[in-house]
Amino acid sequence: MTKSPKETLKDPVTGKPLPKGVWYRGPGQYQARRMVNGKRHRETFASASLARRWLQDVRAKAHVGQLEPPHARETRLLLANSLSALVGNA
Repeated sequence: MTKSPKETLKDPVTGKPLPKGVWYRGPGQYQARRMVNGKRHRETFASASLARRWLQDVRAKAHVGQLEPPHARETRLLLANSLSALVGNA
């Protein structure tokens, strides 16, 4: 049996409505999504409140022009880990 769209907009843990842009994906998984300048920014969190805070942060950074492209953080972390692995093995 599928859930009605209204049911999926409520947090099954708290029973409260989920903020716009936040979806419940399963136990302890809430995904926040936001389109900015045609690029989709998304992140997964352990709670709806953390997802809501991230959305607020994304909106604020987009407003002042400080928002990085969606995969810039992951690329930067991969590069940092690669460099530290190279330096650590020297």
